[in-house]
Amino acid sequence: MRVRVFVIGANGYLGSAIARRLAKTGNVVAGLVRDPARAEALGAAGVNLVRGDIADPDSYAPALHSADVVVQVATGSDAEKLDRQVLEALDAVARAPSEGKAGHLRRVLYTSGVWNYGDTGEKVIDEHSSQNPLAICKWRPEHEVMALDLVRHRVEVVVFQPGDVYGESRGILGSFFAMARDRHEVRWPGDGRQHWPLVHRDDAAEAYRLAAERPLPRTSGRPGQREARGHRYVLTDGSDLTARQIIEAIAKATGVPAREWPRDQVLAELGEYGAALMAGQRCVATRARRELGWTPKRTSFVAEVEAIHHEWLSGQGVGV
Repeated sequence: MRVRVFVIGANGYLGSAIARRLAKTGNVVAGLVRDPARAEALGAAGVNLVRGDIADPDSYAPALHSADVVVQVATGSDAEKLDRQVLEALDAVARAPSEGKAGHLRRVLYTSGVWNYGDTGEKVIDEHSSQNPLAICKWRPEHEVMALDLVRHRVEVVVFQPGDVYGESRGILGSFFAMARDRHEVRWPGDGRQHWPLVHRDDAAEAYRLAAERPLPRTSGRPGQREARGHRYVLTDGSDLTARQIIEAIAKATGVPAREWPRDQVLAELGEYGAALMAGQRCVATRARRELGWTPKRTSFVAEVEAIHHEWLSGQGVGV
């Protein structure tokens, strides 16, 4: 089904992949960008560039009102504040038809993450698990609720919870390829036994495409029960690798040694982000596979690390 989609954060790491994927399948895609000159590749891919600032909802309000589906995948240095502003803008648009104003919004795809579940150790979790967010994203569960509350205005809501997204030249794992290049070594945080749930950027984008284009499954439950009226989907590839296994694969691909990065040093250098890297989750994406028909194609970072490294080098402008 061809839909009109507005992607907030279209020039970002995951947002650009989502916008391209939706445009490629024939949808009418608009993307919020601060500087169209820096988003020429998106325009060439068929994405209509909307100049605006996420911190100024008025700058992109017309695009919100004309969209069938809105994807919120933007972040920034003040992520909590910016995300709240987007959710408030979406709430205003969702209320518009009942107030006699123009509005087409029927579905919102909201981006959260598996760090909402905290450090779960060896426990295998899914969307029904209790949330105990890491300090770096302690505000996220409340914002998930704000997104799910849009169902009160007859808007379908999907909350995506990706694992560590990798691919291209950015992302968490991209920073470890950069460490290998710059320090001539790569280090796993802490003891390395924590599991890092992974999902390739292109596979994550495909999940958003499916959720934008296809009818969503019916939900059931008590009236007013948010969990029953919205959808949460964990997005992970099922590989269940430890941080040490991932870092050792990067070391092999880049030809540098792999070493432990002591916990106190990680915390001193990276603070809350470092604490998140030393946390672990073991996640399953059974629901996304079953309800969306999502089948990730990239399911073994370790087996494909050479190709992933080449992809990263290409993104750095290095010939391979």
